[in-house]
Amino acid sequence: MTSPSFAGFAQPPRIEPAQPSAREWVERTVVRYPHLTPDELDHLLGWFKAASALDVGLVASNEEVHLAYVAFRKDHLDRFTWGDAVRAGLFVLFFGGGVAAILALGTS
Repeated sequence: MTSPSFAGFAQPPRIEPAQPSAREWVERTVVRYPHLTPDELDHLLGWFKAASALDVGLVASNEEVHLAYVAFRKDHLDRFTWGDAVRAGLFVLFFGGGVAAILALGTS
């Protein structure tokens, strides 16, 4: 058995250096948090809103950026706003009222 011929390839194909991935940019950027420009902060927020759960998990589990990521997440991603409180209140009111009505109808 003979080995395959590579006669047409005098040199191996040239491989260009890879561009850093978006996740690598996020890791390099979030590690500098809170010392970010407004543009960097906007890009980070946009990335976290669009990123897959796998990418977010990989950033979160990177020990080199973990502490900065936790601070960034606390300040920008895990906020409980007044709008969230109103939605939660309406949810409880709507479903709580429905349960109360069903219980009232069931006991009469």
